Amino acid sequence: MRPTHFLAGPRTRRTDRRGHGRQHRDLSRWRQAVRGRRMQVKLRPYQQESIDALFNYWGADGGNGLLVLPTGAGKSLVLAKICQELLQNWPSMRIGIVTHVKELVEQNAQEILRLWPSAPIGIYSAGVGRRDLRSKIMFMGIQSVHRKVQQLGKFDVLLVDEAHLIPKNSDTMYGRFIADCLEAVPDMRLVGLTATPYRLDSGRLDGKGGMFDAIVYEANVRDLIEQGYLSKLISKATLAQIDTKGLHKRGGEFIQSEMDARARIPTIIESAVGEICEHGEHREGWLIFCTGVEHAADVMAEVRKQGITCETVTGETPKGVRDRIIRDYKAKKIRCLTSVGVLTTGFNAPHVDLVALLRPTLSTGLYVQMVGRAFRLASGKLDALILDFAGNVTRHGPVDAVAPQRQGGAKGKKEKTDEEKEDTVRAKVCPACREYNAIGAKSCVVCGYEWPPEVAPHKPEAEETAILSTEAVKPQMIKVQSVRVRRHKKPGSLDTFRLTFETWNKSYSKWLCFEHGGRMGHEARMWWKGMGGNTPAPSTIAEALERFDAEIGECVGISVRKNGKYHDILSMEFEPGPWIGHPRVVQEKPDPFAGAGGWEHNADGPFGGAYKKRPDDYFSWGKKPADPTAGMTEDQKKVIPKIEALFAKTIENGCTPQEQHLAHVKANQLLGQYSLERLGTGQIVIYDEIPF
Repeated sequence: MRPTHFLAGPRTRRTDRRGHGRQHRDLSRWRQAVRGRRMQVKLRPYQQESIDALFNYWGADGGNGLLVLPTGAGKSLVLAKICQELLQNWPSMRIGIVTHVKELVEQNAQEILRLWPSAPIGIYSAGVGRRDLRSKIMFMGIQSVHRKVQQLGKFDVLLVDEAHLIPKNSDTMYGRFIADCLEAVPDMRLVGLTATPYRLDSGRLDGKGGMFDAIVYEANVRDLIEQGYLSKLISKATLAQIDTKGLHKRGGEFIQSEMDARARIPTIIESAVGEICEHGEHREGWLIFCTGVEHAADVMAEVRKQGITCETVTGETPKGVRDRIIRDYKAKKIRCLTSVGVLTTGFNAPHVDLVALLRPTLSTGLYVQMVGRAFRLASGKLDALILDFAGNVTRHGPVDAVAPQRQGGAKGKKEKTDEEKEDTVRAKVCPACREYNAIGAKSCVVCGYEWPPEVAPHKPEAEETAILSTEAVKPQMIKVQSVRVRRHKKPGSLDTFRLTFETWNKSYSKWLCFEHGGRMGHEARMWWKGMGGNTPAPSTIAEALERFDAEIGECVGISVRKNGKYHDILSMEFEPGPWIGHPRVVQEKPDPFAGAGGWEHNADGPFGGAYKKRPDDYFSWGKKPADPTAGMTEDQKKVIPKIEALFAKTIENGCTPQEQHLAHVKANQLLGQYSLERLGTGQIVIYDEIPF
């Protein structure tokens, strides 16, 4: 028998046996439906651990306990097993289970019948269409019973499913109902089951000022994913972002009307839906959370434009229509749902493998609940993708390491302002694969990219440096003096789009693959949109070259990381287009090595062919002559000494910083004018290809 101190003595209470029997007959339809698919129910290890933890807590004279289990972890089965063990050990006990939506009332009732077909259950829920009163185990909808405690009778244990919905204010449906139950049975125990141990509107559920005395058991999201009980989640930083700067707050959340106005900007909706369609091309169940009813309708219309089946479910959707839409969605007749509020809890669709957040929130609980819709396992589902267009991941952190704001502050500490809370960063984006990582991560959990130590190299000029670890310092960018773009050709592969960024002493290159399929082509299109280019993005190199100056503005700077003998460009910052200045597109020229004495392609060479010198064949495969001026025009050769003289004007050689700057700007202009480039070694060569 369970060691439960507060339940030590059996209670004596008159029971309406006739009513109880009548409810059994009325529920025969439910029992037959469950009996038809009855199977052996076996608890997962963490589910059994949570139940043991609760009874041990009670055995130590504990009070109201909270069980924290992620969405998809099987809270309904845990709840059913608690009820079964209580009644098998204390037959005179009476148990109440209360929640907020009819779907959960039905789901919980069906789960206990699957575990225990003869369970003495009753249901009081207008949504379900039942008003049972005297069963040993009562499943109830809070909207139907919050003023009905006298009719329902006393409860020894009250379990609240989705306990995070219990408001802090006691003058609410939950507050009044729980208070009335405690008035009837002062030593009644309250049990909460939730995926988020903090309210959607304010503060934690446990501890000082909370409804529950302690978290009795908490399952770790990461552990359950690794053990195969939850679906793996992946994320990508999105290019489209809803701007939340300056939004006012009320009751700890963004004001809905202001948030809705920002989210309904047509270009934001168009760009966001474009990214959703690209990322979700091979995904089956899309779920998009929106800011309001009109926003959800706008997003639905844009999704339909892309040829995707989509419907909207909101609090205004009629019950029959809503049931039909959800039924069709679960049957995969509908690929995408846009929603406002109603699908954040109690919605069980295991095939959801893409969740898009177009709804900013300051509520950590709401954030976890929205993302949690993707946790459930399904046949053929390898993972689920989270696309955050509202800064929620950065604001709250990875879903397995969220850090909700506590109400108030420690004694002697100044509480953060709303602006400081909004600017708090709890996640960062991997520059290599755009996956979200915990703010303290040293390497990316997906691609293994390692963030460099946050120690800036010494430079002779003054720079912004933190004197304390708590002082924020903005990332440093390398200033770009000019940009050139051209078609990059490589034998045996598709052409690429090459950008070259000239700084005061070095050039850096990046290649984009507009004509490639799959991930590389997708990344090129996402780059174009991210740099301010119009949509749709170019699909060919020729189109990208033609549109570049008209749509992509001035490059402000780049951030680079050394990788072997080359540098990786981690990020770029462009001003909005168009570009006003000399053309940055380098026009294609005839092959200077073609013809007698030039280079020819030999298809029999290693690696599928290479260039070799003609007519004499003394160069090895793929290598060019040692003379860097080979193939240059006379004008290019003549200008090289002038460029070298300009680059020689440095502070070390006695020039002022301004003289050095002006000289290097002029040198880079000449490089671009004559289609030359300066390598890291200082050697000046034809602006040509680096192996890609």
